Amino acid sequence: MSPDPIQPLPSVDGWPSVSVVLPTHNRPEPLAVAVRAILEQAYPGIIECLIVFDRQEPERPAVEVPEGRELRLLTNQRTPGPAGGYNTGALAARGEFVAICDDDDEWLPDKTRRQIEAFRRHPQASMATSGTYIVTQRAHRRVPSKELLSVEDVILTPRNVLHSSTLMVRREDFLTRIGLIDEDIPGSYAEDLEWMVRAARVGPLVAVTDPLVRISFQYSGFGRRWDLVAEALPYLLNRIPEYQRVPRSLSKVYGRMAFAHAALGHPREARRLARRSLELNWRQPLGFLAIAVSLRLVSSDAVVRLANTTGRGI
Repeated sequence: MSPDPIQPLPSVDGWPSVSVVLPTHNRPEPLAVAVRAILEQAYPGIIECLIVFDRQEPERPAVEVPEGRELRLLTNQRTPGPAGGYNTGALAARGEFVAICDDDDEWLPDKTRRQIEAFRRHPQASMATSGTYIVTQRAHRRVPSKELLSVEDVILTPRNVLHSSTLMVRREDFLTRIGLIDEDIPGSYAEDLEWMVRAARVGPLVAVTDPLVRISFQYSGFGRRWDLVAEALPYLLNRIPEYQRVPRSLSKVYGRMAFAHAALGHPREARRLARRSLELNWRQPLGFLAIAVSLRLVSSDAVVRLANTTGRGI
């Protein structure tokens, strides 16, 4: 796909313009918090915030729009869900860079500036990310272990460290070298992971190794949709063959699939996948947890509640 002829927003004193794509579905209160944090970024350049309303009528949040900031309302006309919303916004964006943010997360004030500075230090980088605070009853600090991340690093890094709301990319790369976010992944489950792997094939991800986003565990986009998890993970393994080179991470994927089947009441399939997980890494706790759930020694809900209190999830 070639970049379209949208007239880009100008730079200001060398600071490139940034478009932030924020898909939303019936979350007006956290949405207003997320939008306000974007518009109030301590960044000298222009920022436009594109709210993409998914399966609902657009409704402008009650926020002030400061000078040098723009707020636009869009409707997702593509595949319902986050992936279609991200792509709708990227195609309409006028910034030189595009960042994405979920509607229940909150950027810290320096996020935009520090990620643009990271791109300046590492112009070969295909995408920028950062650390996070995972907010449950308290804030759990999660940061990448290094500044430049390869495909294998992306696969090895826990999902609560490399989060969709941390990501920024050049708009031209979004539309060409990396490509749009995959809308065929069932339920848009882990669509950001597949996108990050594609980006890392083009060039390393550059990480600001400090938390720059507050991630809320209160609003789970998947909740207990274990049917989607069980369907999406085999799709991801097919899309990301590099998993075969990283047994420890492959073990975790099989463990997560096993847990999903155990939660769905498929004990034989759960134990089959759990055995595969533990063959790859006998220390993988999801394999043991899936077996315990499949034997009804503990409920999947109880395990999920405990995992969420630690800010790690399943």
